[in-house]
Amino acid sequence: MSTMGAILRAVHGKSGIDFSCYRAATVERRIQNRMTALGIDDLASYRGLLEHSEQEAQQLIERITIKVSRFYRNPDVFDALRLTVLPGLRQAARPVRFWSAGCGRGEEPYTLAMLLEEDGIAGSVIATDIDALALAAAAKAVYPIGAASELPGALRDRFLQPVKQPGADRLAVAESVKSRVVFQQADLTLPSTVAPADCDLICCRNVLIYWSAERQRHILRALLASLRTGGFLCIGEAEWPLADIAASLEPLGGSRLRVFRKTAEEPRP
Repeated sequence: MSTMGAILRAVHGKSGIDFSCYRAATVERRIQNRMTALGIDDLASYRGLLEHSEQEAQQLIERITIKVSRFYRNPDVFDALRLTVLPGLRQAARPVRFWSAGCGRGEEPYTLAMLLEEDGIAGSVIATDIDALALAAAAKAVYPIGAASELPGALRDRFLQPVKQPGADRLAVAESVKSRVVFQQADLTLPSTVAPADCDLICCRNVLIYWSAERQRHILRALLASLRTGGFLCIGEAEWPLADIAASLEPLGGSRLRVFRKTAEEPRP
C-alpha cells in the first residue's frame, strides 16, 4: 500500500470516513496543505501522527471537506427558491420537508428555515454532513457578522440577533429558525446511510465535485429517491447531473441556477 493510501486508511480507522472514493488530486492537495501547516515535510511522518491522534484525523477531515459558506450564498439561487418554489408549498396539506445534504456549519439549512418561517409554511429542514466538528458548530448557531453579508436585510433583522463575545461581535440564529432544523451526521457515499424520505426540496451544493462520475451517479440516484415527484433538487453552480439522471429533471429558470424539478420519469438503470 502507498503511503498516501496508508494515510487514508488511518483516517478511516479513526473516524469511519472513507476518502478513497474522493477525487485523488483534491485529497492529496489538502493533505499536503495540512502537513505544511504543521511543519511536516514527509508523508510517512504525517501517517505516524494520524495513527496516534484522533484529533489530527478530525483536523484533516476539516481540511479535506473545506466549509466555505454564508447565509443566502449565491443570492440568485435563493431568490429562485423564495419566489418560485415556496409559493407552491404554501397550500400544502402537510408539513414540508427540506434536506440540506453537506450542510457544513449550518448557514444553508438555517437560510432555508428562515424562508419557511418568513412564509409561515409548516415544515422542517434536515441537515446532514460527514464532519462531526462542523455539525457541532452548526448546532451552536452563532456566526461571524460576515456570514450574513449576502442575506437580505429583512431576513437578517428578523432572524439573526447580535451577540457580544470577547474579541468579536457575532450573530445568533433566532430560536424560531433553530427549532426547524435537525442536524445529523451522514456519509452520502455509504449505502447504509438512512436518507430522509419524501423531500420537497434537496440542496446538495458544491458536494458532488469531490467525487468521481460513478460516485456522483450513486449519490444523485440516492437524492432522487428521497425526493418527491414534483420536488426540487438544487446543486452547485459548478455541478451538473449526469445524462441518465438529467432525464428525470427539468431545469427551473434556466440551467444557470442549477435548480431542477423532479419529473415522474425515473432515471434509466
